[in-house]
Amino acid sequence: MQSLAIMQCFGQLSAQPQNDARTVIDKNVQHIIDKKDDPSQNLCEELTGMSFFTRAVQLRCLKEAKAKQGEIGLNLPDIDAAITTLAGASRCGSD
Repeated sequence: MQSLAIMQCFGQLSAQPQNDARTVIDKNVQHIIDKKDDPSQNLCEELTGMSFFTRAVQLRCLKEAKAKQGEIGLNLPDIDAAITTLAGASRCGSD
C-alpha cells in the first residue's frame, strides 16, 4: 500500500524526493516479486497463510508499477511472471 500511495503522487515530487521514492518503490515491488509464493501473516485475523486480501493488494501494486514503469524509471524484469502468478491465485481465493 505504501508503494501505491507513492506512485499516485510521484509526479508531484521534486527530483531528490523522486529518487528516494523510486528506491522505496523498487525495493517494495522487488520484495513482492521475490516473496509472491510465500505465506503471509494477516495481523487483523492473526492467521498465517495465503491471504486473499494480501495477494490482491500485491497484485494491484504490481499492475500499477508495471503501468508506471517508464514514468517512474523502474527496472522490473520479473514483473510479468509475478503478475501472472498472483492473478491466478487471486481468482481462486487462496492456495
